[in-house]
Amino acid sequence: MRVDRPRSHSAAPKRPGANPEQTPRVVSMGECMLEIRQQTQSRDKLSAGYGGDTYNTAYALAQSSIAVSYLTALGADPRSDELVRQWEQDGVDTSAVQRLPGRQPGLYWISTDMAGERQFQYWRQASAATRLLDTPRDTLLQACAGASHVYLSLITAAIVADRSGLLDLLRALSTDCSIVYDSNFRPQLWKSTTEALSWHEQLLALSDIYLPSLDDEMALYQRPADRALDSLLAHHPQRELVVRCGGQGARLPTESADWQTIPACEVPVVDSTGAGDAFNGGYLAARLHGQNPTQAARHACALAGAVVGHSGALLPRQHPSFSLHNQDRIQ
Repeated sequence: MRVDRPRSHSAAPKRPGANPEQTPRVVSMGECMLEIRQQTQSRDKLSAGYGGDTYNTAYALAQSSIAVSYLTALGADPRSDELVRQWEQDGVDTSAVQRLPGRQPGLYWISTDMAGERQFQYWRQASAATRLLDTPRDTLLQACAGASHVYLSLITAAIVADRSGLLDLLRALSTDCSIVYDSNFRPQLWKSTTEALSWHEQLLALSDIYLPSLDDEMALYQRPADRALDSLLAHHPQRELVVRCGGQGARLPTESADWQTIPACEVPVVDSTGAGDAFNGGYLAARLHGQNPTQAARHACALAGAVVGHSGALLPRQHPSFSLHNQDRIQ
């Protein structure tokens, strides 16, 4: 396969008249849940934490010195208070968090086998985040004021009760900032693949930067890998695009309508939880720090590799893999 120059795109905000030297600010939108983790070696040992796909990405951005706010809804209970305190310690701005009395955070139970593969069980159907769009739209728009980028995933759409309201909010935001979207497809959150695909395509139409996984493309469109990649090349010529390919690394479209492959970092698999989320955070952070797509994808692959070699979705704060100068360094 020929390796050619990646397509020329800019991660700069779309806001008319924006200062290109202004420090970017990302608003990540979705749900962060309480986590109960069952240890691999000792099945009767549990640990508590927190996580969620869009929060994991926000965390990676924050550790990469990108200003990031998390837009979600929590309750007014002690567990919600603790989540806010933890996020602030992570360097994530919580001013956009909506508090809904009578609601509580979602929760998930995760177990990991000896090969690093995960099994999840969720309690999230009535969580506070599902009612995020009950908040008046003007309040949500104000929470996003000044953002250069808004990040969300298909899970964001899956869990909110008002999906049409989510689209309306994104349409309003898209006039002033760039929409970054990950097609994070979880079949159990949808009535059918057809339903998920319909909402996916509406979100995709609003996006400026698309960060899918090849597995999700194959599952949503019911296509084998080669056809999924061909379709991505054909249908997204004006959109910044990076495709995560798991252990095969990542692919970038080139100006000659081919793919450039960025290899994955070879590491022993401990826990693959959050690797794709970290990739997205690493890629977007590198782009916002001025790296080109190839450089950003290399950094993202290195960061994802560090997460795969670590237990849990969140690397320790100030881990060296967040540094843009450590693209080949896994610790």
